[in-house]
Amino acid sequence: KGAEAFSALGTQNAGGTKIFALTGKTKHPCLVEAPIGMTLENLLKMAYGEANALEGELKAFQLGGPAGGIFPSRLQTTPLDFDSLAKIGWKLGSGHIVLMDEKVCMVEMARYSLQQLAAEACDRCSPCGKALRNLLSILNRVTKGMGEIGDLETLETFANRIQSQARCDFGRAAVDTVLTSLRYFRGEFESHLKQTCPAHFCKDMVPAADRPLKLAA
Repeated sequence: KGAEAFSALGTQNAGGTKIFALTGKTKHPCLVEAPIGMTLENLLKMAYGEANALEGELKAFQLGGPAGGIFPSRLQTTPLDFDSLAKIGWKLGSGHIVLMDEKVCMVEMARYSLQQLAAEACDRCSPCGKALRNLLSILNRVTKGMGEIGDLETLETFANRIQSQARCDFGRAAVDTVLTSLRYFRGEFESHLKQTCPAHFCKDMVPAADRPLKLAA
């Protein structure tokens, strides 16, 4: 129908459509092309109709892949456009959305994402070379039930330092998962310091019989 019809879709400041990838705790991972500005709530209805294709109740979602922010389900009504996402401290990114239910541990999700990013870091500057590994070391301890008082404050200090000192966008984005999960799911981090995993996922804190089989990622 031409460029004019395409640009009429979306929002005033961002016309057109975007392809989103829905993965994670869903029975039917898929790609969905939708107008920019659609909410995740409506995106799920567009993809699956009225049927609930999620494995459980939506608890959180990660927007933008391993370097993406982790947000609670209440923000699924936020329009997926540049201006609206900027208000919650994020950006549209790649459109990769990981859906998570109550069986997904937010601390482990942050650790898992950071582990992937740390492996890809070029190590040409100290924020990515040392600080990312220091962050990962703390998260490894916390998920094993060996967290200490002050660890959460240290995580925030290191992550903010990396964002301000990294020389590239990769380094600055690499800690967004840690910062957003701490902002929205701090209670789960605090529970881990008390050697309790609310999602019953972290194997060093829960009996094997109560452990889910895999992480949504």
